[in-house]
Amino acid sequence: AEINILGSQFCPNDEIMLDVQVSGSETYSYEWLNLDLDEYYVNNLATVSPIDNTSYDVLVVDDCNKNETIFSISIETPSYLPPTFKVPDVAGCIGQEIEIVVEDLFSNGVTDPDDLSQYTFLWSTGETTPSINVIVDDAVTSYSVEIGDLCGNISLPVTAMVEASIPPPPQFNFEETSEGYQFNQLSSGTFTNFEWDFGDGAISSEDEPLHMYTQEGDYYVTLTGSDDLDCRNSS
Repeated sequence: AEINILGSQFCPNDEIMLDVQVSGSETYSYEWLNLDLDEYYVNNLATVSPIDNTSYDVLVVDDCNKNETIFSISIETPSYLPPTFKVPDVAGCIGQEIEIVVEDLFSNGVTDPDDLSQYTFLWSTGETTPSINVIVDDAVTSYSVEIGDLCGNISLPVTAMVEASIPPPPQFNFEETSEGYQFNQLSSGTFTNFEWDFGDGAISSEDEPLHMYTQEGDYYVTLTGSDDLDCRNSS
């Protein structure tokens, strides 16, 4: 006799069938000996759902001469490591809403590693989406996520840090020339863009503009600098 496996397991606990085939013209009775409570059999067919590597035994009785024989089969269940991935740290401006995303996600415990619907996500915020949106605080904040596959393998938490970009007030000076006032910014290593408000209704986005006032008076000049995350400060 031989025992054939019908179907296949992708995850432990998936159902498969075991089929005992006995050669000869005699009739036989079958009794599967070591099934779990949720497993069952009908004659030579047993429906099983092993969680771990398991051996199954079946008692085959020749109905004519009552000879008894036990046949066995060993089932090796699939086993996968938890999903692997990374969650990069992010930075933004205070009060800005930014997205934290999972990158380089992979698992053998799914049929399509690129299909996010085959994974489960649990963030430290309680959200269960592949990514989350958070508001940047002035203090460094951490968020973590655990990811599971189709077979219930759960990763350890992976943490991303969210940090605020707080540029200092930009510094500048000016000097009077024959053509007007030459304004010079002194913070080029911190900022990528500048906006000048000359206090008379005129503005400029040049790094170091030349401005001519058409009337005498006192003017309050404001320089606003923006860093590479478009976070701003003024002086």
